[in-house]
Amino acid sequence: MKTHFALTATFLLVFDIVKCTKTENFNHEISTVSTIYKKQTSYIDLLIDDLLDQKWDESEKSCYDQTLTILTNVRNSTLWATWIWDSIQFPTGQFYGSQNHLGNFDQCLRKEWSNDNLIFTQYCLVDITLADTEVNRKITDLNPYDKAERYFHIKTDYNLRFNILSWGVCVPQVCQTQSVDRFVRMLLRISHLGTINPNPKVSVGNCQVTRTPPANRTELQLLMLGAVVLTVIACAFTYFTTKHRVSKCNRIVMKVVSAFDLNSSAADLVSRGKDEIKVMHGIRFLTACIMVILHVMYINIMARAGNGLDMDDDFKRYAGFLSHASVMVDTYFMMSGLLLMKSFKPETRRLINPFKTLVKRYFRLIWVFIVIILITTTASPYFYGGPLWFKYAKVEHDVCKKNWLVGLLMLGNYIDSSNICMEVTWYVPADFHLASVSTIMYWLYQKNRRGGLYFFGLVTIVSLILPGLNVYLNQLSAITVFDFETIEDNRKHILGSPMYVQSHLRAVPYFVGLIAGYILSVYKPTSYRNVLSLKYSILSFITIIALSATILVMGPAYQFREYNVIESSLFAALNRPIWAGLIAAIILLCEYGTLPHITDFLSWSAFVPLSKLSYGVYMCHFFFVMRLTLGLRSPAWYDLFKIVQDAMGILVITYLLSLYITLFIESPLNNLVALVLNTKPSKPKQINTDKSNTTTIKSDSLKENGVIKVAPVEETGFVSLKNRLVNVNAASHLRGVNNSGYNAEKCEGSNKNGVEAQNVSTKEEVWRKDS
Repeated sequence: MKTHFALTATFLLVFDIVKCTKTENFNHEISTVSTIYKKQTSYIDLLIDDLLDQKWDESEKSCYDQTLTILTNVRNSTLWATWIWDSIQFPTGQFYGSQNHLGNFDQCLRKEWSNDNLIFTQYCLVDITLADTEVNRKITDLNPYDKAERYFHIKTDYNLRFNILSWGVCVPQVCQTQSVDRFVRMLLRISHLGTINPNPKVSVGNCQVTRTPPANRTELQLLMLGAVVLTVIACAFTYFTTKHRVSKCNRIVMKVVSAFDLNSSAADLVSRGKDEIKVMHGIRFLTACIMVILHVMYINIMARAGNGLDMDDDFKRYAGFLSHASVMVDTYFMMSGLLLMKSFKPETRRLINPFKTLVKRYFRLIWVFIVIILITTTASPYFYGGPLWFKYAKVEHDVCKKNWLVGLLMLGNYIDSSNICMEVTWYVPADFHLASVSTIMYWLYQKNRRGGLYFFGLVTIVSLILPGLNVYLNQLSAITVFDFETIEDNRKHILGSPMYVQSHLRAVPYFVGLIAGYILSVYKPTSYRNVLSLKYSILSFITIIALSATILVMGPAYQFREYNVIESSLFAALNRPIWAGLIAAIILLCEYGTLPHITDFLSWSAFVPLSKLSYGVYMCHFFFVMRLTLGLRSPAWYDLFKIVQDAMGILVITYLLSLYITLFIESPLNNLVALVLNTKPSKPKQINTDKSNTTTIKSDSLKENGVIKVAPVEETGFVSLKNRLVNVNAASHLRGVNNSGYNAEKCEGSNKNGVEAQNVSTKEEVWRKDS
């Protein structure tokens, strides 16, 4: 019995051990399988759960269904759905100043498969405000163990903010604004920024369904056809003019053909006048380069580069130059006034024709403006198409279509100035207004010298007072400070500011140029060269540079110091005239002083064509500056060397475009305008009653003691103030002079009487040269 019990117990023990071993092995196998096949919860699962928990309206059902389909297929790693989802990028670098988180715009909108069952998508750029209130605090003032939310409430000294982000998302085309808003909030909740503000402000902009914005292709084709036609006409007429240059051509047709002569237009670009202010070529070219570099930097700020903190650091380093860089435009105003006065030739006391002067000035400014309007309204969708099109670039396209007529009427800086066509063009109406006022003042001065001087002084004083008075009455800042806030919303803070764009508040620098031009015209530099010694010239130059730097540095000083209305008013009234006066002083110092190396550099012959093309560069460059940044598919990256590098590339492109516009559009059309204005002058007086041979002289010529004083024509084409004495003892000598001044203008190669060309001057000859 005992043996039987022992055997039974042994059997049961062995069976138990075997059973436990099998169970253990089985459990181990199950555990291993579970480890292999158990799927981890991903953020896609969280999104699907959140999507199912949302209360969707009936109008959103199609968007809900397609979004759920995309997410489900992404979870299953289906190619077409993963392709769509891969174009969405979660925000990165927001703490470093990055604002635009664009994802992959082209991947979202590219239709790689043509299956009708697939879902078509759209790209939406959504603005999200993470925090509303802002305080001026430095980042270093924050405790690193504070809540991250506090970081989004600060702004730097130059108004760099971190609380707004623009997020590009790829969603089904059927989704409306409300559905996109809901989807973005779902995405934000599962991101690292979702814990900062659970209920941020979301603004859905326009969504795009194609990579190229909708545009009228016919308009672009007509623009290109017009460019081709102008090119063919200019080339054909140049060939015709070259072949028939020596033939007799009294016909108006030949004059029209000659207006398109490329050889003549190219020669004008590289030629220098006898009394030309050579150093202005270098100053004008360098000013154009600085303007392009500044605008490249500002467009990086407007589109918010990914390393915003680095940009803020450079603002601190170069604040003196960047914050008050708007005075660079006053350099253009001063030079424009100087050249206008030089064109009046005050040393000759020649009576100007205000109507002709203003018509020529209008057309001198308007041709490039028209080209810019046409390019912006027709070609900009093809240049700027991208994720930032609706946010930035479309504004330029729309305002040009809306206000192009206001611009052509030279009223853009007064009527709806914040919506002027292409931001840099506010200068065009301002320049024309000031040229018009200056022309009328000089014409009055010629009529009544004393009264004209009093009137000019009164207008200048009033123009000097008005900016300060405007600041005083409206409690404005002394200057338009350029910082992140101003540049990002430049149409509001810059173009919408009367202090910046309105002509009467920018007039004094132009009048400073008029004074400088009068000095240079009456006191010819060729007669007063090097009147200032080298020592005093260098001291004067250093003083001018120091004062110019002071004007620039005062910009940030007025930004951070306590506001004083009297102080601000005085600075607003004086800073621009002083700047213009200092630049004019550099020109006068180079002409009358002794600055060999500086004068030689600024007078370098290579600057001559570059200077003459600078107006076209100023007008055209902003189109390419915007293309550089606003056509981006990913956030820009700021680097000072990259800014200069990009600016140099834009300068090359815009100089080529400016050259084309000058040769094929501007010069030919200005020649035609001059041809239209060249109406036949009144019949001049005669001194001989012989019908066969007559000689014309100036009406103010004097006859004393058998000697007639006749005013000859100088090389410049204007009548000299000194009369040449012509001996007329033998009457036959006078009768032998051919009166060809009244005949129609002869082409090059026609024979002329040498005596006539040297001794006889007619009003008609002088008038032709003036026009």
